[in-house]
Amino acid sequence: MTDLHPRYLDWASQLADLIATVRQQNLRNEVVVWAIRLNFRKLADIGLNGKGKYRGHPHWTKSAFDYLQKADAVQRGRIPTNLLRHEHAIPVAHVAEELLTLPFASTDAIASHILARSVVVIMTEQEADRIPFELNKAMPHAWDGIDVFARYRACGLYDSITRLF
Repeated sequence: MTDLHPRYLDWASQLADLIATVRQQNLRNEVVVWAIRLNFRKLADIGLNGKGKYRGHPHWTKSAFDYLQKADAVQRGRIPTNLLRHEHAIPVAHVAEELLTLPFASTDAIASHILARSVVVIMTEQEADRIPFELNKAMPHAWDGIDVFARYRACGLYDSITRLF
């Protein structure tokens, strides 16, 4: 795994502190759940290496990476994102529910879970459209809780995913 950017780690730590407080003080409500989801999305927008929502994530489909290379040749480093999708491997709603309900021993354990679940895959819009409706906001029914790419295996996209760094 690549070194994680300090800003990324700091955001994950602050989110873990928020979740620990919510859990300890039993503050769960719609606004709190919304705030956790939003902060989890913002964490992904930083990118593992601090390079942002797209270049900050190592998992890309071959088609999305080909698109990036063509765009780089024309746009000089600026990514025209209208044909790309930034997909959370595990839907944000599912992660938020885990963070609020799983038994964690400490804030560090919460932060570790956040980092383990913050996997993003960059794909084309056409590839994202291949994800069945029932998997847009949920993991497959028989999910083992470990394989973060299970949704992509279920719809045949996994073999097209590559790790860039």
